[in-house]
Amino acid sequence: MKTIQKYLKKLDRKELEENYFKMHPIELYELEDKDDLTIGEVKAHYSKRLQDYIDRLCKVELTKDLDHRSILFVREAYDADNYVGLVNEDELLEKEDLSEVTEYAYGFDKESVALAYLVADTPLTRENIMEVAVDFLWEMTWYGYEPDAGYQKAEEWEHRDDLIVSELSDIEEFGIPKEEDPIYEDLLNQFSDAYRKYESYLITHELKLIKEQLNK
Repeated sequence: MKTIQKYLKKLDRKELEENYFKMHPIELYELEDKDDLTIGEVKAHYSKRLQDYIDRLCKVELTKDLDHRSILFVREAYDADNYVGLVNEDELLEKEDLSEVTEYAYGFDKESVALAYLVADTPLTRENIMEVAVDFLWEMTWYGYEPDAGYQKAEEWEHRDDLIVSELSDIEEFGIPKEEDPIYEDLLNQFSDAYRKYESYLITHELKLIKEQLNK
């Protein structure tokens, strides 16, 4: 298996950029301070930003002494064409029941760590390697294109004691009556159960292939 950094170095840049903006087009709010630019100039601006970012990632020195190795992989998903996941290699190898393997978020890792992620050498992942690269870039730039932007954001949150997360547990708090419909509830429960089983099957199918490769 190769690192995601190696794939970023070898993938066709023009094709990667086209796929990136196809999956994540420029949003209108991003153009608020660019009223004086033509469409061509806007495209050139965002193209350069992305290409400069990829150039920089390709030059980052990877962390060598990792606590653990992580693996990016593609799996099918019920509500999307595909889904890019990340798992811990040690956890994958030690778990007998692959449905217990945790998928991790990675937008908050240091670039030197994230770029060392391995990419699974499974058929579905190989066929969708461009999607893996696009997803990786999207996650890593969620909080900006500056070095370690996501990692720094996580550090800010970790040291904030005034962050209050509130959650509404019941719509009846607003005085909206909650309609009871036994048939609806039963069908919803059946669907939810089937959905969880199907998603679990799709995940474990790919994890089984990865584990077999690691055990060779």
